[in-house]
Amino acid sequence: MEKMRLGGRLAGVAAARKDFSPRPLAVAVVAVWPLLGLTQARAADEAQLRDVVVTASRVQSDAQDLAGSISLVSRRQMAERGAFPADALADEPDVSLPADPRRFGAGHVNLRGIEDNRVLMLTDGVRAADFRSPGTTNYDASNRDIPFVEFLKQVEIVRGPASSLYGSDAIGGVLGFLTLDPADLLKSRSLATGARLGHYSADSSTRAMVYAAAGGARVQALLMVGQAKGEETDNQGTLAVQGLRRTAPNPIRYEQRNVLGKLTFAPATAHHFKLTLEHKDSETEVDAQRVGNTSPGRQTT
Repeated sequence: MEKMRLGGRLAGVAAARKDFSPRPLAVAVVAVWPLLGLTQARAADEAQLRDVVVTASRVQSDAQDLAGSISLVSRRQMAERGAFPADALADEPDVSLPADPRRFGAGHVNLRGIEDNRVLMLTDGVRAADFRSPGTTNYDASNRDIPFVEFLKQVEIVRGPASSLYGSDAIGGVLGFLTLDPADLLKSRSLATGARLGHYSADSSTRAMVYAAAGGARVQALLMVGQAKGEETDNQGTLAVQGLRRTAPNPIRYEQRNVLGKLTFAPATAHHFKLTLEHKDSETEVDAQRVGNTSPGRQTT
């Protein structure tokens, strides 16, 4: 009798095992697997899209971890937008930069309506010269120019007050320009050379740049030379007379000669020494025909 009961129990267990189907579990695994792959893809994209900035905190930091309005313009974005400073920052909100090279440079930057000496401009952490207001005339204006665009690695924009880090001249924000390092061009190679030549119809300008970088694991060097020649930026004005009635732009000829040299030394993984040399020689000739109709002569600066 006991054997029959035991046999009945074993038969019941065998029947239960026979009725068990693994298909619902398999379906659940198949349904969850794409979600896991999607999560991993999103994590990889987020890790790939993270921007590292220096200007906002004076140390390398993740832009997403910092408070305030901070944006970054990469070298690739600048190449796609154009070779002029105004083109490089054209798609950035709350940022305005004159496009015309004018008489003494690219002009001053306007961040959220604040400009001149209330917006700090940095090149590799070095402050640019202060803007000097010309008063009623612009013959003695001294604008703050920016580096040669082809030399830039990225542009960092900090909107809003940054006086706690940089002082009162950063109450409107900070515009930080970071130039290329030898490692950016070498990319694990021992030697890298290249050149770029372009012509732009906006101001009939020609821009040329050549570079050479060399080095190893500890010592690296970079030399870049650039030149630009152009004329006035054309507009829709057709009245080319002398005086205040003139609507055509004043005839302008400008030439820029730029040199960037860097030497880096890394004695250890966490220690880096960098020596930077940047030189920019800019000359602009302006035939100021739209000054007034009281003087028959032309003035060139």
